[in-house]
Amino acid sequence: MHVQRLRAKLGDASDLVETVRASGTVSGPLSRPRAGAVNFATRLFLGAVAILLVSVTALVLATDVWQRRDLEASLAAELEREARSIAVAMPHDSAALNSLAHRFGTAIGRRVTFIDRDGHVLGDSDFDDASLRLLENHRAGPRWRPR
Repeated sequence: MHVQRLRAKLGDASDLVETVRASGTVSGPLSRPRAGAVNFATRLFLGAVAILLVSVTALVLATDVWQRRDLEASLAAELEREARSIAVAMPHDSAALNSLAHRFGTAIGRRVTFIDRDGHVLGDSDFDDASLRLLENHRAGPRWRPR
């Protein structure tokens, strides 16, 4: 009875009134899902995927930073051990430092450079004796630190 009176008052818009049956189902034009509507399960799935993607991205970035720091620390420690080994084996005279740099460079597979306190190159595994005089002073270089 109430539905009939409401439909009479609405006139042309009476198609929008839904009838609820005892079974709990809804009939009428409003019972159909809207085109492009996303149900709860889809929203839940998309939310979980978004959270997963953000988490994986954060873990990958953090792992990259941690691995880079670990690798840099490991390389620095290895270079320091090699430098200490070379320092122990060095003679006290500086006459044969270039040939010694070549020998150590070949043995450890790295470039070895001997620099005096003023920044002059005394020996370098990449240069011969004649080329050493042409090398620039390393005092202003970023890696030079006197001890």
